[in-house]
Amino acid sequence: MNKNIFTNLLQQFTKLLDLLSENDIQDIINGKKYFTIGSVVEKDKALAKKEINIDKVASTNLIKLEELLQKTHSRSEAEELLKNSKKTDLQKLAKVLDIPIQSRDNINKIKEKIIESTIGFKLRSQAIRNSDS
Repeated sequence: MNKNIFTNLLQQFTKLLDLLSENDIQDIINGKKYFTIGSVVEKDKALAKKEINIDKVASTNLIKLEELLQKTHSRSEAEELLKNSKKTDLQKLAKVLDIPIQSRDNINKIKEKIIESTIGFKLRSQAIRNSDS
């Protein structure tokens, strides 16, 4: 195999590994979990909806931020997590979360959509369940 091709494949594999949490990596090392690589498909068909051109560090940070947002218990906690975020980072996070945004949406509007999508629906659902009791 050509050295450049092999290097490229290893870089792609490294990007996949960077998406895993440290717990997942430890579980794989300990034999508790394993990962598989699916079949090779055309990039346009496989990733058209979710493709995000960001570097490895940003990708990992977005995934960690997504996990933190999912664990929040209030809108204020979510606002605190997002308070120093740039518009471009929020746009990328919205893509990761499959939240539709428009280019004319300002930072506050994007934050509002992200918060509503991650914690808002949970709080409403919880309020409905509590009112039914």
